[in-house]
Amino acid sequence: DYAGPERAYSFTHPGTGNVTARLSSPCGELDIAVLRYEWWYEDGDCPGPETVTVGACDMDDDRGDGEVLIYATAENHYLVIVDGPDSEEESFVLTMDCE
Repeated sequence: DYAGPERAYSFTHPGTGNVTARLSSPCGELDIAVLRYEWWYEDGDCPGPETVTVGACDMDDDRGDGEVLIYATAENHYLVIVDGPDSEEESFVLTMDCE
């Protein structure tokens, strides 16, 4: 379902407890996924077919606004990915809230 272009952002969790990644896509059906992926930070490599191993992954695929809670007690690096099913492309707002 996710054959269209996605947007990926890097994020470093400070390790202070909860951070919530919130997606607002009022005009379309977009989803948010968060992957713990240390290798991009160390090597500068984004995940691809040859590097599909990730440390952790969570997704909100309710087709529209969504959020993913990220809990960490140590610094970790993440990729936050916004994508739409059926190659959908829409405007969105992505926020990261430390709690």
